[in-house]
Amino acid sequence: MRSKPSRFLLNLKQVIKMKKLMFAMLAFATLAFAGCSKDDEDQAPSLTGTEWTEQDGSALIELSFTSSDDCRLVFSIPGTILRTTNYYTYEYNHPTVRMYPETYGNAELRGTISGSTMSVVNTSTSKTIYSLTKEAN
Repeated sequence: MRSKPSRFLLNLKQVIKMKKLMFAMLAFATLAFAGCSKDDEDQAPSLTGTEWTEQDGSALIELSFTSSDDCRLVFSIPGTILRTTNYYTYEYNHPTVRMYPETYGNAELRGTISGSTMSVVNTSTSKTIYSLTKEAN
């Protein structure tokens, strides 16, 4: 004849079940609080793939961010063969972009982004040389 499980064993099974449930809830709570941080929300968007332009009289200035650390500045006169391209590496710490020329003798540039405009300063003369507008992607 089989004996009934003791009341102690039933209570032990319930305790084990409760411990598993508490552990699962603790693990979920840990993930919920550690999964997101305010820093993730405050990060500035990447400049990669963005293009900024200015039409200055007959000249067109185009600044294109081609990767996470490379950009190119093109100065051209549409309808002519006049076109100059300068390549830069850059560092972006919103709202400032520091552009370092790859060609010796070209000026280091500093851009300041405000909304969809970027003011570009020649750091050797401290003069604003371009006021660029972000093109829609």
